[in-house]
Parts: sequence; C-alpha cells; structure tokens
Amino acid sequence: MAPRLSMTETTKQPSISSARTSSSSSSASAEIESRSNKRASCDTLALACGVGEPAMNDDADIASRETRLRITATALVTACAAFCGMYAPLVFGSVRNAVWEPLFGIGFFFAGYCFHPYHGNRIVGLLGGSAWPLIVCTVIAFGGWRFTGSSLRTRLVACALFLASLVLWVPLDTVNRLVSHGVPFYSNLSSVWY
Repeated sequence: MAPRLSMTETTKQPSISSARTSSSSSSASAEIESRSNKRASCDTLALACGVGEPAMNDDADIASRETRLRITATALVTACAAFCGMYAPLVFGSVRNAVWEPLFGIGFFFAGYCFHPYHGNRIVGLLGGSAWPLIVCTVIAFGGWRFTGSSLRTRLVACALFLASLVLWVPLDTVNRLVSHGVPFYSNLSSVWY
C-alpha cells in the first residue's frame, strides 16, 4: 500500500518541480545570451580583421545605411555638377560643359545686368561668383535627395539625364560664338568680372 502524503508534503512537491523548471529556463536563457554575446564578439572580430560584413537584423541599421547612401549620392551629384559648371575649364582648358557652365553662368549674367551700372563689379562678382553657385548647388542637392528617394524608374531616368549632361562638351571656339549670342558661360563671365 502506498503511503499517504500529508497536505504540507503535497504542496511542497509542485514547488520543487517548478523550481527545477525555472532553474532550467534560466540556464537556457543564460546559454542563449552567452551564444549571442559570442556571436557579437565574433562579428566584431571579423569586422576588425576586415572579413565579412556586419549582420543587419535591425530595421534602423538598414534605414541608416540607406540614408548614408542617399547622402553620398547627393553629395557626389552636387560635386560633379559644380566641378563641370565652374572648375572644369581650369582643368581641361579648351572644352566647356554645355549644360552646367551656362547654368552656373546665369548668376553672372543677371547680376551684371541688374547691378553693374549702379554698384560696379564688386557686387556682380559676389552675386555671380559666390551667391548664385551656392543657390544652384543647394537646388541640385535638394533635387538629388528627392530623386534618390523616388522610384527605381525615376532614379534611372534622372541618372541617365545627369550622365548625359556630363558628357555634353563643346570646344572653345563654339563657346566664344555662343557667348557672343548671349549664352552665359561661367568661365567667360567670371574672367570678365574678376
């Protein structure tokens, strides 16, 4: 015959089994935490050695990566446009960009038209050589930021148009002919006003 248990003994028995369960679950969670710490240290070591890529499990990491990519693309587009519009004649000499240089030269054109008879060359150089290029670069950066966040088709069209604008170069004799007809090339106008 099986011995009868008293009321206190029966209540103690479930608490012993629940203590075993809680200790086994705490050891399992400690093991999982240990594994994740080991993995994190392995990822850190691999990155420090230059091997592999960090695991991107978090949506915030992906969003920050996309934001950095958009900022880089926007800065690259703005820098290329500014170089082609203002500084390429200093490097290439005998050719000019047919899209970006007139866009940057409009500032000299309008500043000379509006302020030259009244304020002289100083204000024209300040507006056409400094203020207008900053405005154009800001507009290009804003447009680049908007296009990098748009749909794939829009990005491809914008990229194709931008690349086409970078390859449209004209020789110096054509530039001089166009300037005589009123096309405001930045390098020609900046050499007149400075």
